[in-house]
Amino acid sequence: MKMSRIRTLVGALFVSWSMAGQAAELPISVGNASGSPGAQIVLELQVDFGPSFEMMTQNLKFEYDPGVLAFSADDSSVVAGPTTTSWSAYFNQLVALSNSSFTTQNFNAQTGDPGRKGYSLDFMGASGTLERVGIVRYNLAFDIDPAAQVGTTTQVTFRNSAFSDGNDEFFFPDALNSPGVTVSVVSVPEPSQALLLLAGLGLLALGSSRARSWF
Repeated sequence: MKMSRIRTLVGALFVSWSMAGQAAELPISVGNASGSPGAQIVLELQVDFGPSFEMMTQNLKFEYDPGVLAFSADDSSVVAGPTTTSWSAYFNQLVALSNSSFTTQNFNAQTGDPGRKGYSLDFMGASGTLERVGIVRYNLAFDIDPAAQVGTTTQVTFRNSAFSDGNDEFFFPDALNSPGVTVSVVSVPEPSQALLLLAGLGLLALGSSRARSWF
């Protein structure tokens, strides 16, 4: 099916219209994560931009439960090829390709649920595009509340997120919006339990090695 859409960011206003072009797939995925109360987990948002992608706009938004998680921009990063860029440096890189009016970062973005907190990073290239090649990883760091109950599960959802090269707009998969990415709060093994686990693994490895020696 031939279709193409471009969404332009003017301040916080999005305007969509139809253009001629061939829509294509842009593989986007995020894995689930788990951590103990007070620990930090990292959600790896992986985007395969293919052999060449001139990013003209980026609308990245995610929502989470602030009673369980807290987004840490200081500990987040973007990995493109061999280069790892801090989140603040990435934001400044986008600003340099546009201006303060066309690149915005909001730590309290509006959400569909008053009980959740939203973060957004929106970009539109005014003086150039950001070239992307191959797989780019957006490492989103979250701190788990020290008071979070073990056994709690919560979702991080990506709503209205998309990348555009100016011809086609690639929205995130529906599954990343509902149900979203699951974060589980788990317990930390006691030192004695950890030692028993290591000892058990050692015995399994020894048994496997002896079994192979019979052949």
